[in-house]
Amino acid sequence: METHIINCKIITMNHKKLLGQRIKYFRKAKNLTQEQLAELVSMEPNSISIIESGRNFPTLNSLEKIANALDIELNLLFRYNSDKTNSQIIEEINKELNKLDNRKLEKIRLFIEDFVL
Repeated sequence: METHIINCKIITMNHKKLLGQRIKYFRKAKNLTQEQLAELVSMEPNSISIIESGRNFPTLNSLEKIANALDIELNLLFRYNSDKTNSQIIEEINKELNKLDNRKLEKIRLFIEDFVL
């Protein structure tokens, strides 16, 4: 029984960190600072920092505000588990890229270039 409780704490901690990483990823993709995001969602910048570092879970209300400010669906913040191979991921990315016009493709190319460097 004790091992189960320890495992739950580990899982919860991992979820906090993963959620925080997703929020940070989308914030940076929108070229927002923590301060700017905090202002958009009526939170303190320190609260955004705490969430992004995985030290605390935001409330559902805060999550909804964050998702709205980042212009994403709430469920995207929780898409951090993937058992897909690199080839599968690349194939899915290519399918989505093939749907885009040149202007959007160029934006993505620049984003990837900035992300990799």
